[in-house]
Amino acid sequence: MNLECLPHIDELLRLDEILKPPPREEEFPAPEEMPVTLLGCDEGIDEGLPMPSWLLDEPFDDSVDDGDDSLPPPHWPFVEPAEPAPVNAWIPQPQDCESPLQQAFPVPSVWRELGALGVKIGAMAGIVLIFFTLMYGLHHNVDFSMHPAVKDGDLILYYRWDRNYRAGDLLLLEYQGKRQVRRVVAIAGDTVDITNEGLVVNNALQQERNVYRPTERYANGIDLPITLGENEVFVLGDMREGVTDSRVYGAVNIRDTRGIVISILRRRGL
Repeated sequence: MNLECLPHIDELLRLDEILKPPPREEEFPAPEEMPVTLLGCDEGIDEGLPMPSWLLDEPFDDSVDDGDDSLPPPHWPFVEPAEPAPVNAWIPQPQDCESPLQQAFPVPSVWRELGALGVKIGAMAGIVLIFFTLMYGLHHNVDFSMHPAVKDGDLILYYRWDRNYRAGDLLLLEYQGKRQVRRVVAIAGDTVDITNEGLVVNNALQQERNVYRPTERYANGIDLPITLGENEVFVLGDMREGVTDSRVYGAVNIRDTRGIVISILRRRGL
């Protein structure tokens, strides 16, 4: 080993340091491209957005001591604290916040529901009344002319649109301003006569049910025998004695009748 070279080691090391290339800088993204996350801010800045340029142009100088460490940097986005609400201010409650579905279909109040229900009931009652008035009718019987089939106080339900009567049907008609229930004993084309034996229709003696009194002519009644014309019927009361029927006013045109009796409700004494 040549010891003469030792004094030059320091110079060689110094030269090596001088000639040594500078260390290679690691590649970092530009400050403008670095993502930044601001904690505590729910609005305005989201995660992953580039850092605003104004934060880079004027960095915060923490060397200045203004005596208040609680304040954020001058350019930091923050919301001014709201003024306290007055004592009498209205504060929305949870029940005051309605969803879009509740706003689109609001829940009606009890009184509104009751009103709507009343309107529906009234409309239905009106429809039923019109329907019933046009098609059906009620009559309160107050005489004994049809006893025992129809008694005093009975409620008669009749159908207005059916006037295709047959012998034995009960119908409702009006004579001298008074309604009466009578039984059809003959229809159009029949010949009616009353003899000592009783009621004769088309030369046949009639055997009638629920008739317990003899059928006789009236001295001041119509002339018999009689042949009924088109749309005519001959009616009698089941009591037969002292009853005002076709023996008094003759044949009845079906257009002058109210309708056929379809039901009898016993309501004696009404």
